[in-house]
Amino acid sequence: MWLAVALAIAPLSAAYAQDDGRSPATLTEEERTERARTLFGEGLELADAGDWDRAVHRFRRALELRAAAPIRYNLATSLARMGRLVEALEEVEAILEDPEADEEVQAASRTLQGELTPRLGRLSVTIRGDASGALVTVDGRPWESLGEPIAADPGIRVARLVRDTDELDVEEVDVPEGGAAQVQLEVPMPTRIAAPDLAVTEEPGAEQGGDDGLIIGLVVGAGVLAVGAAVLIGVLVGTSQGGPSPSMGDFMPGVLEFE
Repeated sequence: MWLAVALAIAPLSAAYAQDDGRSPATLTEEERTERARTLFGEGLELADAGDWDRAVHRFRRALELRAAAPIRYNLATSLARMGRLVEALEEVEAILEDPEADEEVQAASRTLQGELTPRLGRLSVTIRGDASGALVTVDGRPWESLGEPIAADPGIRVARLVRDTDELDVEEVDVPEGGAAQVQLEVPMPTRIAAPDLAVTEEPGAEQGGDDGLIIGLVVGAGVLAVGAAVLIGVLVGTSQGGPSPSMGDFMPGVLEFE
C-alpha cells in the first residue's frame, strides 16, 4: 500500500518542477517542500511501474528535503520489495519513533514491521587469523558484530575482509528467509621467502653427472687421500730406520741425504 498522506501532489510552477542544481541548504522552506513533493510524486509513479531502484532514489532525495513520515514509509515499502529488509525495517523504526508521524502512517508501519520481521535471516561472521586493522563488510555495508548472529537480508550475501586497499578474503553465503547462516573469513598466511639457490654452478660444456658424478667424485677423493696417507707412512718408516731425514735449513723444503 502506498501512502500519499500530507504530500498530495499539487500543481507546481515550472520553477519548482525543475531541479535548478542548487544545494538544499540554499532553498527556502517553501522551495524545499515543493521540490520534495515533486520527487515524492516521481517516486510513486516509479513504484507503481515496479521500478524499485529508481523509486528508492527519488524517495531518498525527497526525504533529504523534508523528513516526512509518508515519504519514509514509501521508501521502506520500496526497499522491502527489493529484498532489502534490514534497511526497510530501519526506516519503519524511525517512523514509529517520530512523534510527528500521524496515526495512519504509524499503523501502516506497524503492519509492515509485523510482515517483514519474521522474514529476516540471521548471519554470523567470524574471522580466522590476525585481522587487526581489517574491515568486514556484507554487501558493501560495514559489519560490526563479529561472532554474533545479527539480522541479515535473506538470499545470497557477499562478505568481504579488507585491510587498507587489499581484499584479504571474500565469501558468499546463502541466508535462508527466517533462518540462520554463518560464514568464516580467513586472513591469508604471509608469503614464504624462498631460500637462496646454493647449487654449484658447473663450467660451461661440463657434463651433468647428477648423483653418479657425485659418487664418482667421492670415490676418487677417497683414493687420493689413501695414496697420500700411504706415502706419509712410508716416509715416517724410512726415517725411523736410518734413511733420509727431512730438513728445512736454508734450502727449499725437501729431503736431503747425508753421506
